[in-house]
Amino acid sequence: MLTKNLKSVVEESKRKNLTKSLTINLLKETLQYYTLNYIYSSNYGKKLLFTGGTCLRICYNLNRLSEDLDFDEVEPINKQQLTDDLLKYFRADWQYKQIEANISGTNEKIYLKFPILDELGLVNNISDMKKLFIKVEIATNPSKKYLTDITPISLYGFNFLVRSYDLPTLMANKINALLNRTWQKGNSKITFKGRDYYDLLWFLQNGVKPNMDRLKDLTGISSKKELTSRLEQNINKINPSYLKEDLINLFEDQKYIQDIINNYPFLINKYLKKM
Repeated sequence: MLTKNLKSVVEESKRKNLTKSLTINLLKETLQYYTLNYIYSSNYGKKLLFTGGTCLRICYNLNRLSEDLDFDEVEPINKQQLTDDLLKYFRADWQYKQIEANISGTNEKIYLKFPILDELGLVNNISDMKKLFIKVEIATNPSKKYLTDITPISLYGFNFLVRSYDLPTLMANKINALLNRTWQKGNSKITFKGRDYYDLLWFLQNGVKPNMDRLKDLTGISSKKELTSRLEQNINKINPSYLKEDLINLFEDQKYIQDIINNYPFLINKYLKKM
């Protein structure tokens, strides 16, 4: 059943003439729903608040793909037990016996590995990646200043309720990531994630105001004036070509995202003035 559903994603991607990278991200999104269905149909769902870009897409209709599942703990959970339970779920409920998993890296991220890309016709060279990865990152909630929301999900035959942060809290989380995320793309000069800047534009365009109490906890910023100044400093430094590097594989409509990138300075300044 799982393999059949993933094959249908690949067939649809071929029909649309999508790139291999986009197809892989669409496959990841399908597996995200399987994973979320387990978490929020179990007791783990009572202990985890959904956050990050995938939360924005699944719960609030953000119009870009997202690669990872991010959660903050309401109560501590046993990551090894969750990993074992997810393996049992995919093997027993979905008859996908080949799944592998490990916990590694900073914050003990859970990596679910599906060695299925060859079967899906997405391995063309010996150097091509053969496993589809889903990363699940669970962090300690860095601030007690937050509000939550509940979203019913009915898709891919699943029906479950997701507990997440509300939009103002998610916006505060995103601004904190944009201002303070330490990251570098391989050996390149790219030191920011273009998706953070796109998501900021999305929040502003949708009239969301950040949870300022949480933002102060996370960044020390206590006023809208200071926030606007800090954001403008970062925005003025970004290279549009670096935005494209991160965003191009997260949108099916390539012309749309290229137009956004070309007009990003105008658009972001337009909406920042209204924040």
